Amino acid sequence: MASGAHHLGEAPIETSLVPLAMTLPSASEACVAGIDDQGAWVRPSPVPAHWIAGPRPLFAYRRASTLRLGPPPRDGARPEDRALIGRPRLSRSLSLAAHRRLLDRAADGGVDAAFAGDRSAGLIRARLRDVYARRHTRGRFYLRLVFDDASGETFDWILPDIAAVGYFAEAVADGALAADARRCWLDAHRGEAFLAIGLTLPTRAPDRRFRGCNPLVVGVHGAAGGAA
Repeated sequence: MASGAHHLGEAPIETSLVPLAMTLPSASEACVAGIDDQGAWVRPSPVPAHWIAGPRPLFAYRRASTLRLGPPPRDGARPEDRALIGRPRLSRSLSLAAHRRLLDRAADGGVDAAFAGDRSAGLIRARLRDVYARRHTRGRFYLRLVFDDASGETFDWILPDIAAVGYFAEAVADGALAADARRCWLDAHRGEAFLAIGLTLPTRAPDRRFRGCNPLVVGVHGAAGGAA
């Protein structure tokens, strides 16, 4: 299990980060979270969208990036939040076996364990039940993932993971996913998968479980160690 608490003090440090979660909240902004070389969850910011979605990304699944981090960039920061200083460098690739070992070390016992205390990012083992598209606000369609965590509880959350969104980019027609694309994606994750899960900033009055935040599936990784 990887803790959300980090070893950073006030002085900037250089570390490596292996992303387990990458999303595009807007056309200009990306959100990246992953495990650093001390085994802690880190969410650096700001991260421009083209650093994960451009032709020469600086963050990628199964790749380590070297970066400098400072203290949290704002008041009310979550335990994983850190200020990104300068430009990261994309460095070594991880083998499937090495990535699987990282997933095993980082995995929490379930949804509640991943979000224990003030944590807002974690990794769980899950069984995937379904993936589908639904229209939300302003007419936009979002992917949603139905899954069971290790406790057997079933969840149905928005899936903004950049790899899954890219996979289904041409597979939404009349508000539904193409059956072939949906079936192939689910077949690739039969059995156990690893899900990176995260909480948004608070959007409503705090509740007991998710503290007024929206829970999301922000990364999908196969049991063999590869991303979706």
